[in-house]
Amino acid sequence: MWDIRDSAIFEGPEGAKRLSLDVHASHEALYRTIGKMISVCVVLGGVGPHFFSERLFAAVCGKPAPPLNLEEVSHTTLKAHLENIKKAEDLSEVKNKLEESVDWLSLLGLKRIVVKTMEDRDGVVELVAQQFVQGSMQVALEQFKYGLNSLGLLEASGNHPDSF
Repeated sequence: MWDIRDSAIFEGPEGAKRLSLDVHASHEALYRTIGKMISVCVVLGGVGPHFFSERLFAAVCGKPAPPLNLEEVSHTTLKAHLENIKKAEDLSEVKNKLEESVDWLSLLGLKRIVVKTMEDRDGVVELVAQQFVQGSMQVALEQFKYGLNSLGLLEASGNHPDSF
């Protein structure tokens, strides 16, 4: 289980690992394989995966996701753009920071962003972070959950999240 925790498909701090974005791992169905390995380990009474982040745990157990934290954005350049937008002190500065980030925003499918208030600024930062964290990881998460369900672990974890 510790080798799985330390594998390239997980990232983040100790005790709060999330799935990492790896196109090769997705193409090779590595997320599914790792999910199966965890399932076998848990079902046979081995060590459980006590290293999932709160968001990954919620996704696996079918629970509502916790509020997004900007630290969950693992791409350093995108995170820096979002931090700069969030630090902007007036609408003019927000619009300038958004313009500087237009390439990143368009890659995430966010081409037409309208900001009329400072509250809109915070909503944009959350929307972009959410699109990156949840949207880009959807295929990996589905593969991982498919692997976890190979011995019924996914269903059991949804019914008994505290045991998982």
